Amino acid sequence: MKVDKIIPHGKTKSKVLFEEGLVIMLYNGEISRMHIAEGAELSDDEYSQKLLPVLTKRARERLVYILRNSDKPESELRRKLKEDYYPEESIEETISWAKGKHYVDDERYVETYLRYHSDGKSRKKLLYDLQARGLDKNLIVRMLDETDVDEDAQIEAELRKRHYSPDMDPKEKQKILAALTRKGYSWSSISAHMGD
Repeated sequence: MKVDKIIPHGKTKSKVLFEEGLVIMLYNGEISRMHIAEGAELSDDEYSQKLLPVLTKRARERLVYILRNSDKPESELRRKLKEDYYPEESIEETISWAKGKHYVDDERYVETYLRYHSDGKSRKKLLYDLQARGLDKNLIVRMLDETDVDEDAQIEAELRKRHYSPDMDPKEKQKILAALTRKGYSWSSISAHMGD
């Protein structure tokens, strides 16, 4: 592997760009110790035996730091590690290690999310929100099927909150209907509760 460029990143780190397209972040002291310089060759052995273990250890520490306050889905952790310029091998090894320790568990993440949000969001909105976090649709649907989501009670609560009454101005009714539809409730369910 040939080093293409070394770009300073703050006072203590630099991005190392290789001609093969790989970009990693190293401390300047590591760059110096490993004799990494622009135009220099880094053998596969040096990469896999010296550099990769350092990056993988650092990726684990970063993952634990990211998870310190709350669970995150696997896709978000992968994205964050990639943004921090960890190589794919380090990311894979780190995610496997974290799964083995149960630090990363998408099923647990979905279960927890549904436990805290299923009484205030429609099934459609829950599915959308979880998919937006990069979770597998089949996993979400399976877990939603095991969760009691009382959309009728939610619609009733929304109508009370919006001070709905059957004798409201038709334009106001339409606004409420549109707002609830955007929240993922079906038009027919909303209409049934509105008495239309």
